[in-house]
Amino acid sequence: MIPRIDRARVHDAEAWMLEAFGMTNAMYMRRITTDPLRVYVSETMRVLESAKVRALIKTWRLESGFTSPRGRKQTIDEHAALAVILIQIRIDSDLRFNNMASTILRLTDAERESLGIRVHDVEHAFWYDCLWRAVSRLQRLIDPFPGNRRKLPTRQEYKEILAARDPADTAVKQARLSTLCNGLLNGSIALMPRELRRRFKGNTALDATKIPLNGWLGGPSRKNPDGAHCSINYDGGWYVRQGNHDGSGTTYKDKREWAIEAEITTMTANTPGERANFPLLAHGVSFHKPGKIAGEGNRLVKAILAAGFPILHFMADRAYLPRSTADTLQATLAEIGAKPVFDYDKDEHGQTTFYEDLIQVGGQW
Repeated sequence: MIPRIDRARVHDAEAWMLEAFGMTNAMYMRRITTDPLRVYVSETMRVLESAKVRALIKTWRLESGFTSPRGRKQTIDEHAALAVILIQIRIDSDLRFNNMASTILRLTDAERESLGIRVHDVEHAFWYDCLWRAVSRLQRLIDPFPGNRRKLPTRQEYKEILAARDPADTAVKQARLSTLCNGLLNGSIALMPRELRRRFKGNTALDATKIPLNGWLGGPSRKNPDGAHCSINYDGGWYVRQGNHDGSGTTYKDKREWAIEAEITTMTANTPGERANFPLLAHGVSFHKPGKIAGEGNRLVKAILAAGFPILHFMADRAYLPRSTADTLQATLAEIGAKPVFDYDKDEHGQTTFYEDLIQVGGQW
């Protein structure tokens, strides 16, 4: 029997499940146990529609000059390719094209049509090739750092890859990638009942985490840790846990990893010390080489504001606050009236200096 004190919470939770998923929690658990693929397809499409991804891709294709009314229609377009990737993440996170082609074969004709895949009763190899081409087209729209990653580049090939990149094109595609990734986050949050979304008042935390990459054996050597990157994932970098996480100058193999960093902002409780009455969800994300965080906090704050979220308190470690310069992150927070929350180094605690009748307590001028 449910204790009386929890009955109201259970009633609210069931009402939110009905609003968000159209079924009770018990019905949802049965369905995701007996027919998980159907649930994954349905929820993926709802997120993509909420994020308006199809319209974004259409706009980017127009901007890039990739749209033409002539020729045979694509069997799998970029929107469908992204949908298959997200569904595969829900299944097992194994994003090999072989596995994703097998997943397409498991879909019903109706499910393929809902994703935007033209219906064909064909073999596995066909879907493998079509999906590969669709993902490649998507990369051409949003990959800020293009280059062949099917084999380990020589140092000369690596130089040619870097020389072929256009800074203006990189900036455009970085903005698109940010729009897409944050749109997917916000698209999922939008599925949450409006009452729950409105409970979040703006207390936001920012931190980074590593995303390990394959190919560290081709990275810079111990004798030349800052040398040219010839990893198969040559846009990665050495990550260390300490400091600003930039391990490019570290020569100890057991203390570093080949990775990129993901900056993530999350919702936090409205009142310190009290339990939040809404889900604590991630609502902002960006990616970069380990330690290369300049400007990332500022970009994330602007992405959060653009999505319509408030920012009341903004919490971050010393890598962002108070290390950021006044004309970047701190200025943006000041303009919107957000209150930064951070710590000082241990040698900056307490009274540190004074000038006439001004006493500085903590920090630096």
